[in-house]
Amino acid sequence: MRHVVERHLGKVVAGGSLAVAATALLLAVTLPNQPDAGASSEPAGTASQDAVAPAGKVEAAPKEKEHGVGSDPLTDAETARAEAIALRGSGIGC
Repeated sequence: MRHVVERHLGKVVAGGSLAVAATALLLAVTLPNQPDAGASSEPAGTASQDAVAPAGKVEAAPKEKEHGVGSDPLTDAETARAEAIALRGSGIGC
């Protein structure tokens, strides 16, 4: 029994060390390479909001296209095209 435990224990230790090495490599690759990253960090919520456009810089929304009637969002042309495609079939398995 002792021999079996020693064999498996070595495999567990080797697997654990491999996992630690892979994690260290992953962190080294993904984290930014900034030596003073901790000194210049800002508290949460104080970062500038570059993703939001300032007032007066927003583009107008495009004009809406033709819609269907009632709860059907398809126009008559789109419905006719869908029916033609359904009647024609996909051609798979024919």
